[in-house]
Amino acid sequence: MRLVILAFAVVTLPGCFLFFDEHGSGGDDDCLFPAEDQPAPPPGPRSSPVASQRNPQTLTCEQLNGGGTCNPQCGPCPLADLAPLPTWGFCFSGCESLDENQCESDASCRVIKDAECSISGSCLTDFLGCVTTDQVTDPQIDCTTVTDADSCSRNPACTAYHVAGGCPIVNNEPTCSNEFAFCGPEGHGAGRCFDQAACDRTPPACPAGTTPGVADGCFTDVCIPDALCEAIPDPV
Repeated sequence: MRLVILAFAVVTLPGCFLFFDEHGSGGDDDCLFPAEDQPAPPPGPRSSPVASQRNPQTLTCEQLNGGGTCNPQCGPCPLADLAPLPTWGFCFSGCESLDENQCESDASCRVIKDAECSISGSCLTDFLGCVTTDQVTDPQIDCTTVTDADSCSRNPACTAYHVAGGCPIVNNEPTCSNEFAFCGPEGHGAGRCFDQAACDRTPPACPAGTTPGVADGCFTDVCIPDALCEAIPDPV
């Protein structure tokens, strides 16, 4: 006799659907919102037909799962489904077509710079591109003291310095990573590590492993990671 195993759905509570599948899966249940009852995406003017969000740490575009497609009243939900989506900015925005000056003038966009080019001054430009800010902005964030990419992306007045991954970030290539290095104020360079400070100004209290940047004979208040400092100049 052939044993036939059936998969069937049972409606339990309003808006609650349990799906049972005994095909060797151990009888796990999925408790999903009907499509019309799924939570709305985060509000904001920068919506995208492709729900890709830009990871501020690497600048890669990521399509994320989560945000509450499972109704916990029906039963256990997968942890990944219950995790809230980050508020990262979206990819494929109008910011990506802007030049550096236009990007600085748009409060919904933020400037990304090549950290090594900016410090060495050996490149034609240190401008890597323009991307959206985080969906939740905070103009009170101090661009010279934050050390994480998420905080840096939340203040439109901050410029994020990244170690270039060898490909333009506006190509939105998912395998191209441009790793976050440090944060600084928009419109002001980070400076260099070994230039002499001649102005009467106290250097910032930089954490271990970083050096206060100096530009035009004065401290920039940006703390540059030692690994990104320019070559030590020869003694005169």
